[in-house]
Order: sequence, then C-alpha cells, then structure tokens
Amino acid sequence: MKRGTPTHPKTLLLAHTLGIPVYSAVGLLESLFHFVARYARNGDVGRWPDSAIAEALGWDGDATQLVEALAGVGWLDASAEHRYVLHDWHEHADDSTKKLLKKRGEVFASSPGPEKSGKVRKSPEKDRQPEPKPEPKPEPFGTANALPCPSPSGDLPSGSKLSSVSSQENRRAASTANAESINTVLQDRFQRFWDVWPKKVKMAETKQIWMKIRPSEELTEKIIAAVQRAKSSKQWRKDNGQFIPHPTRYLEGKRWEDAERKSDSDRSIAPRDEVSDTGPFAIRR
Repeated sequence: MKRGTPTHPKTLLLAHTLGIPVYSAVGLLESLFHFVARYARNGDVGRWPDSAIAEALGWDGDATQLVEALAGVGWLDASAEHRYVLHDWHEHADDSTKKLLKKRGEVFASSPGPEKSGKVRKSPEKDRQPEPKPEPKPEPFGTANALPCPSPSGDLPSGSKLSSVSSQENRRAASTANAESINTVLQDRFQRFWDVWPKKVKMAETKQIWMKIRPSEELTEKIIAAVQRAKSSKQWRKDNGQFIPHPTRYLEGKRWEDAERKSDSDRSIAPRDEVSDTGPFAIRR
C-alpha cells in the first residue's frame, strides 16, 4: 500500500459510506490490493463476481454494496471490457507484480495512455485489425461506448450497455460455480481415500497433494483398492504398522501403481501345481 493511503480522502469517504471505522476501511483496501496482485494482476478485478470480491476482502455484509462503495469513492474504475479495474493499479502494484507482467509481455488494465507515460502501449493483435463494418453483429466496445463511471450511490445513467457487462459477470459466475462443484467432488473422493487409510497423519498436507493430482473416479477406485490390499500385507501389518508409508509419500510416489505392477507380475507366473516335474528328483506335492 502506498504511503498516505490510510489518510487519503477516498479512504475516509469509503469508511463513511460503509459506516465502518477508518482502520477497517484500510484493512479492506490492503486485502483488495493483495487479492488483485494474486488473482487479477492486470488490475481487472471485475473479472470476479461481487460475492467473490467480498469474500476475499473478508466483508460479511452485502457484496454489491461493498463493490459499489469502492467504485463510488474512486478506488474502482468502471470498464467496458473488464467491468471494474483497480484505480491506478499500475502505481499501487508491488515490484514483483510489475516485473511479472513485463516478463509476460502483459500490461496493466489501468495503464495510462502514451500521452501520460511517454511510452507506446503494446496492443493486442485484435486491436490492430481494421474496425468491422456495420453489420447485424454486435459492435465491439470502444471509447465512444464505454461505460460511464458510476455515481457515489452506484447508479449508472440509463442507456449504458449493462447487458454485455451482466453477461460477462454471469459467465464468470458460472465458471466459478463449476470450479466449486469440481472442488467438492475432489474433496468427497479424498474423504473416501482418507477413510480407508490406516495411519492418519498430516491430513491437510495429504489433501493438498490429492487436490493437485485431481484423480478421476476410476483412479480413485484404483487407489482405494490398492490401499485395501496393502493393509492386509505382511509389510504394513508388521510391528504394529511401523512400515506403513506416509500418505503424502504414497500419493506423490504413485505407490498404488507398484501394487498394480506386482499384481500383474503375480498373474504372469504359473502356479507351481501346474509345473510337471518328472524324474528321480521330482518334488512331491
């Protein structure tokens, strides 16, 4: 956070608008900067729905009220392309964020134009294509039809192109809901694995590795079956389970594949009863 932000008039106005102490408003802004640096490093925080922004900032009140207050006092700028961008993020961002964007050839969504920075901003390839002629297709957003900045109350003048912004937010909300659904399925599969694991240690670390592997339902069944077989083995039952591996190492090393290979190897060896021994040194069974 830049020096002077805690006493900036916009910070004081934010506290007044939300009816909270100034130090709470400072905490909201600090959390907002951290959230943007990690999940919207270009400054295009509007890619996330209001509910996600509010949760990231630890705001337990109305999510829309919070976002509209941030926009109303000037900490968020309305954007036709991104819905909202963090005001002057190219100045507030830490050095590591700036270096990462430069390395990837990306730019801040809130970067000043060439007349302010003295540098020519690198435009995406689509911006260098000729403007489409009037057709029945929707016209791309441009400077002429950009969304107007909201008033302190959060109201936008009539006639603004809210339909496209609303559509973008709905798509992002649907994507977030889909990700949450997948996450729930993975957690359920992990719980099934954890229920059969004999030596339960460091559950949080094990769960992180499981979520990284993202096993399918078929793979989950294979892992659980391999654990069930290993639990009855002499090695795992020896010395009261002393040789049971750590669950994190079991998952990282894909130990269930060792069990599958051993099973395949056992099936490839014919039983001794099927071997015909003849002669004076034949082994009697």
